[in-house]
Amino acid sequence: MTGSSSDAKLPYSLDKLSWDSAHHFNTQNKYGYAGKGRKLGDAMLQCETCLQWFHAREVSCLTDADVFVPFQRNYRFACRICAGGREQFEPLTNPWSWVVVTAVQNLQLPLEAKNAEVVECTSKLPETRKWVPVAEIVQWIRNHWGSLCHGPAQA
Repeated sequence: MTGSSSDAKLPYSLDKLSWDSAHHFNTQNKYGYAGKGRKLGDAMLQCETCLQWFHAREVSCLTDADVFVPFQRNYRFACRICAGGREQFEPLTNPWSWVVVTAVQNLQLPLEAKNAEVVECTSKLPETRKWVPVAEIVQWIRNHWGSLCHGPAQA
């Protein structure tokens, strides 16, 4: 995607954002259609075309049944800018490995970091636990099972 088509519709320039190596965070803390900041505890969807992150609450093609948790990746999404005016969303089957990774990432994120702006905490995240007890992982998965089981196979 070229920057010019998206710049006309976003209040910031995608081409001018400085991203980390994994393309998860930008130093300007501008995300979504409105260019608002991101908190680590926010559920976000990444456009597979422009790679920008959008707050789940601002993605209009999601229904009330489409509940997301932070770090969840079992979907295909194209923002309305890249998709020619209409967002595209497809839930994918969540393999067990992704379910566990999502659980561990959420359990390792300290409460104070979940509510902090990304620019405030990405460089000074509190040290996280190296190990998460299996019982905590199992309980977290049980508590969030409905969010984790989008897609064709929800067994």
